[in-house]
Amino acid sequence: MSSMPGCFSPYMLISSTLQSVFGYDRRKEQDKQADIAQQHQLELRKAREEFQDELEAQKVADMRAKMAVARRYRAEEKFDQTVLQHRTEELKMYFMRCLPIKQQAIPIMLEDAKKYKELGYDSTCPLNVVLLHTKQAILSYDDIFNELDKNQVQLGNLKYRRWCDKDVAHNSAILNLHAIMSNIPTLVISPYFQGGSIHYTASMWEAQSEAKPMIRPLFSYQCPMEYLLPGQKFSEEGKKAIQAQMALVSTIVSGCARDSYMLMTQGSIPTLPNFLKNNPHVLNSLLKQENSQLCSFMLNEYNRMNDLLDKSDCPSHLLSKEDMKRLANVAAEATKELQCLTHKSIEA
Repeated sequence: MSSMPGCFSPYMLISSTLQSVFGYDRRKEQDKQADIAQQHQLELRKAREEFQDELEAQKVADMRAKMAVARRYRAEEKFDQTVLQHRTEELKMYFMRCLPIKQQAIPIMLEDAKKYKELGYDSTCPLNVVLLHTKQAILSYDDIFNELDKNQVQLGNLKYRRWCDKDVAHNSAILNLHAIMSNIPTLVISPYFQGGSIHYTASMWEAQSEAKPMIRPLFSYQCPMEYLLPGQKFSEEGKKAIQAQMALVSTIVSGCARDSYMLMTQGSIPTLPNFLKNNPHVLNSLLKQENSQLCSFMLNEYNRMNDLLDKSDCPSHLLSKEDMKRLANVAAEATKELQCLTHKSIEA
C-alpha cells in the first residue's frame, strides 16, 4: 500500500454536504420563525394602534362627557343665579314698598349708627323720633315738622327725622322700621286715621335692641264733624287743627320718651317740665278739654317713672343704689313740677 499524506478533503466535503443539507432545513425553519415573529410584531403593532385609537377615542369621549357635565352645571348655576337675582330684586322692591321711610335715609341711618357706636352711646347721642304718616296726601307734614324742629332745641337730645314718605302708619311699619333701626335709639309715633278718629300708638327701643319692640296704644282723638268732608277728606280748618294736634302730641310724647330714656340710661335731668314752663302756649293747648287724654298720658308716664325708680328692688345693671336714689329724687321733682303746672293752669 502506497502511503499517502493525510487529507481533510473528504471530511470537509462530507461536513460541508451535511451542513448544506441540514443548514438549509435550519435556515428554512429560521426564516419561518422570523416570518412568524415579524407577523406577530405586525399583529402587535396593529393591536397597539387599534388600542391607541380606542384609547384616544375614549379620551375624547370622556372629555366630551366632562364638557357636557360642566356645561350643564354652568347652565344650572347661571339659572340659579338668575333666579336669585330676580328674587333679590323682587325682595328689594317689596322691602322698599313696605319700608316706612325713604331709601335715601338708609345711608344716613347707617352713618349715625356708626357714629353712635364710636361715641359709646353716651349722652350726646339723641333719641331719634320718626313720625309715621297717615293721610299724607291731605296733611302737610312739613308744617308739622317745622313746629317740631322749634321745640327740638329746647327739649334737647332729640332728633326729629323727616324720613317717612308714604301712608304706612300701622304696627307692621313699626316692626319693619325696628328691623333696620335697632342699632340706634328710636321713638316711633304712629297716628292712624280710621272711622273719623285718629288713633295714636308708639314704640321705643334702645340702641342694640334685639327684642321685638313693644307697641303701645296711647289714645284716640275723635275728629269733629265740621272737620270732615266727603271722601275721607278734611276741611281747611280741620286740616290746620289736626296738624297742630299732631305737632302737640308728637312734642309731648317725644318729650316724655326723651326724659325717660335719658334719665334711665344717662342720668340726665328731665327737660319737659321746663319746656312747658317756658312755652305757655303749648301748656295751654295741652290743658284744653280735647287734649285731656294727652295730659293724663304725660302725668301717668312721669308717675310710672317715679314709682319705678322709687322701688328699692328696681332691677338695674347700669346704676348703683346711690344713682337710683338720686334719679328717683329727680323723677319725683319733675313729676311734682308737672303736676303743679297742670294744676295751676287748670285752676287759673
